[in-house]
Amino acid sequence: MYYLIAGLVLLVWLDRRVQAKSPPPTSAEQKAINRVLGYWQQIQTAATNAGISPRLLAALVYVESKGMVSAKRVEPDGRTSYGLTQILCSTAEELGFTGKCADLFDPSVNLAWGAKYLKTRINLYGLDLGILSYNTGSPRHDQSGKLYDPNNYIKKVKAAFNHFGTT
Repeated sequence: MYYLIAGLVLLVWLDRRVQAKSPPPTSAEQKAINRVLGYWQQIQTAATNAGISPRLLAALVYVESKGMVSAKRVEPDGRTSYGLTQILCSTAEELGFTGKCADLFDPSVNLAWGAKYLKTRINLYGLDLGILSYNTGSPRHDQSGKLYDPNNYIKKVKAAFNHFGTT
């Protein structure tokens, strides 16, 4: 319950802060935003079922795939991530997914499992580290104790958050 309240407070604070600092999107960014918004109903359903903000899930989709339903990426370790949320088949299976990996290209299936995984990460680590661990696995720190976020993933998701309305 504490993480839920803290997460909601952070999302309100983040919304106000991002609104004040975000430049308007470029043409390419706007096209990606529009692609993500094309899945808005499915994003809302998956996010609501998982107990997370639809805006947060939309921001994650924007950063992970730019709204490209057929996105596929082979990770350095050889595993493949699929679809809008770029979820690994093995990760979805750990959460209970029993379909074929190719089923993760289905937007509703992909969003449901991606949202469920994001929720588990937020419950485990809190909002910022949950967002980061969605992308990297367990959060790591460098030798100085600073959080290791080599691609500024948290910042990218937070910046994208404001592109998806106020609800």
